[in-house]
Amino acid sequence: MMGWKTIKKRSVGTAGIPAPHMSVLVGFVIIPSIIDRAEYIKNVYKNNTINVRTEDGNILRNVLVARGVIQDIEFPLDTKDVGSLVILNNVPKHNKLVVVGVLDVKQSINKITAERQFRLQKIGNDGYVDIGGDADGKRINISVNSEVSGEGEINMNIINPDDTAVFNLFVKGFINIQATEDVQIIAGNNVIEMTDAGIRISAGDGQQVWVNGSFDALFSKIPNAGAITDLSQIGISSSVRIGE
Repeated sequence: MMGWKTIKKRSVGTAGIPAPHMSVLVGFVIIPSIIDRAEYIKNVYKNNTINVRTEDGNILRNVLVARGVIQDIEFPLDTKDVGSLVILNNVPKHNKLVVVGVLDVKQSINKITAERQFRLQKIGNDGYVDIGGDADGKRINISVNSEVSGEGEINMNIINPDDTAVFNLFVKGFINIQATEDVQIIAGNNVIEMTDAGIRISAGDGQQVWVNGSFDALFSKIPNAGAITDLSQIGISSSVRIGE
C-alpha cells in the first residue's frame, strides 16, 4: 500500500502542493496605485488580465484570466485593500500563470442551498441584482433591489429592422401582474394607462375614454355583436367581462 506524505497546512496559499511540478498558487486581486481605479477596471475587462498579490508578498502583473472567471472577480475599493481570492495555475507549454478560479471565502448570500440550483448575483454599493434557478422547485427568480430612490430596472429588448419581432409568452394557467403605482401599455400610437384615477384608453387620434368607478355597460347577448337585429339581444350590466 502506498503511503501518503502528510503536509501541514499553514495557509490557503501554496502549502499543500504535493509535487514541485504542480505550479499552483493562490493570491488576492489588487489594484495599482499609479492609475485611477475605474480606468484600471475598464482595462481589466478589455484585456482580460489582472494584478495579483500572492501570500508571500510577490506582485504578479497582467495575469491572464480564464474565460468565464472574470465575471466572478471582485476588486478592492482602494490600493490598501485586497479583492477576490483567486487560484492561479501555470500553463507548462507557455510557462504562464493563468487565473483559473475564484475562491469564495465570504459567507455571502450568493451561496446555493441545495443541488440542482444555480445563482448569479452581483452586489453593488446600494443594491444588488440576482438571477436564481431551482430545478427541484421548478422556479426561476429574477430580482433587482435598489436602496436608492428612482433606481431599479429590468429591460428586455427584441428588435429587427422591419419591426416584425415577436415576444411570445405562454402560461398554462394564470398570469398575475401587480404594481404599486401606474401601469401603461403602448401599442403603436394606442395607449392604455391604469392609475389611481381610473383607466385611460387613448386611440392615438386624440380620442380618449376614461373608465372610473361603477357604471352600466351594454353588452351583446349573441356571439356576433355585429349581427344584432333586436333590442332583446342587448343586455345591460354593471360588471361586463370582455370576451364573453
